[in-house]
Amino acid sequence: MAPMDFQGLPLDIVILIINYVCYSSTLSDWASLKGDYQIIRPTDMKNLCLVSKNLRSLTTPQLYRNVALRIGSNPDRRLFGFLHSDNPGLPYVRSLRLDEEDDANGQQALFVVHFLLDLLPKNILTEFTWRGYVELTVDIVLLLYRQQSGLLELGTLETDRPLSEIIYQAPEILDRLDSVKRITIHLHNIDSLYLGAEFLKIFPDIDTLEIGDYTSDEFDSLDLQAGTKLEPVTGSLFQHMLPFNGCSPMRLRSLTLYNLDLQDVATTLIHVIDLSFLERLKLEGYQGTRPFLQTLTDAYSNLRGKGKLTALEIIWVEQAPDLDPTPLDDFLVAIPKGLTSLAIFLKASTHMPKVASLTHHGASLKSLLVMVLGHENRRFHFTPEEFGEMCWGCRGLEQLSIMLPLIRLDLSEDRLQPKFAEFIRLTGRLPYLHTLNITSSPYPESNESDLIPLHHYNYLLRELARRIYEARESHFTDEHRQSKLTVLAIGADNINLPDGRMLVQGSVKRMHYLRAKQTDMFGHTSVTSSPIESHLVKYAAPASDILDFRFP
Repeated sequence: MAPMDFQGLPLDIVILIINYVCYSSTLSDWASLKGDYQIIRPTDMKNLCLVSKNLRSLTTPQLYRNVALRIGSNPDRRLFGFLHSDNPGLPYVRSLRLDEEDDANGQQALFVVHFLLDLLPKNILTEFTWRGYVELTVDIVLLLYRQQSGLLELGTLETDRPLSEIIYQAPEILDRLDSVKRITIHLHNIDSLYLGAEFLKIFPDIDTLEIGDYTSDEFDSLDLQAGTKLEPVTGSLFQHMLPFNGCSPMRLRSLTLYNLDLQDVATTLIHVIDLSFLERLKLEGYQGTRPFLQTLTDAYSNLRGKGKLTALEIIWVEQAPDLDPTPLDDFLVAIPKGLTSLAIFLKASTHMPKVASLTHHGASLKSLLVMVLGHENRRFHFTPEEFGEMCWGCRGLEQLSIMLPLIRLDLSEDRLQPKFAEFIRLTGRLPYLHTLNITSSPYPESNESDLIPLHHYNYLLRELARRIYEARESHFTDEHRQSKLTVLAIGADNINLPDGRMLVQGSVKRMHYLRAKQTDMFGHTSVTSSPIESHLVKYAAPASDILDFRFP
């Protein structure tokens, strides 16, 4: 039988190949919930379109699925080509993200937004995002609701005049939006609060809810019906569900809370949300995190193992240097075993979380991030014994972001410093680890009066990365195994000595390295580290989404 060429393959096989090229097969927990695809090298999609007319017709829908435009300046005239009726990809646009240029003309940007929404084919968008400095007009938002009935997400956009009053008086405006599953409530002002309440009232069957950015003093004067003062934010958002003790709770899959006084919202949320269906929880609290975690601990204990939580992210920042992570330990133990992704950032803490609370989920945990800062940004880390116990208990980890002891960059010896090498050796207990993020900031030897040039510091970091790769390769070779570590990230955004003195000239950032191999003139092959820009890591290693975590 003669070999079959690519063009001769069945159509369904060709489509599978195109989808593999266009999209990642490994999605992060949060992205998969939103239904987003992580695009792998958009230039590959463009090149596929140039191969033949047949491939162009098959690849065009994927190429135009997610569109991001920067508007408000002279290049806006190029949009006429994008919106031309002859553009074959226009009907396949599903996600439209508009960013305003830094030097944009506000009125021009608004005109372009209105122009785009007016000329786009109707009912094709599932997601619309506006990231601009100027407020959208109410007319633009209403045009979006009229033209695009397939939207999966609604957000409280900032508008030039109150939108909540219009929605309250004419809720039928949103009747056509029968596909909404995600609501994002950014609490910019009172109007956004009332608008969010209308969204929750009209769409009770959503599976994703995000509430945050509680920065306005206007909320402090809110009173509910009958003159009862309740939690000003959640009490108003869920007012349609009163009385809370007898309401039918929402069956959310994902909940995100940030920049809120968590103590105020705790008692309301445990009544209006059915925690047994919650799969992903993200908390960013600066006040009231301790009582909030205690309330959640009691609620999960009452579920008697019925919870489905798989992804948890907690950012806990206290003003006073007395953060005791014990409530967090209790909460982690109260959650039914099954977490696959866990991220913990504590600031002003007194000590590290207990290893036992992490290993409680060790059988299922795939991604783990732990960063703990104390008073005056003192950095805590596990002892070698604790770190080794954590690695034994979480042997299935594939991604790890951890603080290790400060290491001095010294090339006088071609090996790692013993204390640091011990931690790297202990990572050998993680056979599936492919991404390691070391959040410690290695510091070079330097005189007090001399700052090391940035390029020299980056060279020292690359050598450190090479030695880490070599140490792991050597450890796995001795045990007749193969290391899967592919991506290594080292450092933070600034390099200071423990006493606060700067050491490096220029702006320092976290560096990323891929494992690579090099062959010398004698044919000997050895492992090495290859620097890669942060925005390119997702193309080389799509499963390294732990590097996307943004520290506050």
